[in-house]
Amino acid sequence: MSGPVWMSAISGIDLALWDIKGKVANLPVFELLGGKFRDRIEVYTHFKAETPEESARQARHWVDRGFKGLKTGARPGGAGQSSQYMGNCDPQATAAHFAAVRAEVGADVKLLVDCHGRFSVANCVRLGRALEPYDLYVLEDPVPPDDLSAYPKVRREVPIPIMGSERLNTKSQYRQLLDLDGVDVAQPDLMYAGGITEVRKIATFADIFQVPLSMYNTKGPVGILAAAHLMASIPNVAPMEFVTGIDWRDEILTEPLRVEDGCVVLPEAPGFGVELDMEGVEKHRWRVGNPR
Repeated sequence: MSGPVWMSAISGIDLALWDIKGKVANLPVFELLGGKFRDRIEVYTHFKAETPEESARQARHWVDRGFKGLKTGARPGGAGQSSQYMGNCDPQATAAHFAAVRAEVGADVKLLVDCHGRFSVANCVRLGRALEPYDLYVLEDPVPPDDLSAYPKVRREVPIPIMGSERLNTKSQYRQLLDLDGVDVAQPDLMYAGGITEVRKIATFADIFQVPLSMYNTKGPVGILAAAHLMASIPNVAPMEFVTGIDWRDEILTEPLRVEDGCVVLPEAPGFGVELDMEGVEKHRWRVGNPR
């Protein structure tokens, strides 16, 4: 049995059990997974603006704060954005943003573009060729992941490495995508793909194909640290997603997440190394009719 709802439920149970086991054994989860290759996980964050000039300013802001990777979405093509086929991306507009950002931050910062799985193969090819001069690190989720065979079609024609997809939620789907040579970077979501137990298997499949993992993560602090423990314990890693500007995230912890020089620092305490501040949790608890 699979599917996003079922696998998300399994993910929550799986992560809870790994944390419990680590605390009972008085060991951090990365030790339960065989030890660590690294004690910090490189992350990237995001910029989003209406003009290339503002994109460049935002990019400079985050690079000055230590981030070495930045992502934004492809610009939708006006009224065509509602259709997968009718010119649903604007390659030149997207290229203008990346030209401004690359000129601002230089050659050493990793730049990523996210297509959100909404473009056709032909439009992804147009977009990828327009972005070629700006040396992007990856092009994420170029096509809807329902048809895995579309990924290698894009990958053969686009001069940018292909990454995907957080929408896949089983090891079998990832094995098929890797068999098809569909991606250069695998991007599972630990919260949707069965937790550490399942995603560790995905990592092993990917390693066989010499494909690194870049963990998709827009979730809360427990999910971020769970992903960091897994990323620390495997050899084949790429920078992990990290969403900035979430003020409540540290408020629900007894100690805030440590993000230094563009990296999440791995806790050494038992389990995931995180404890919830229940007063903070209560403050931000969702309530029907009164969200805050």
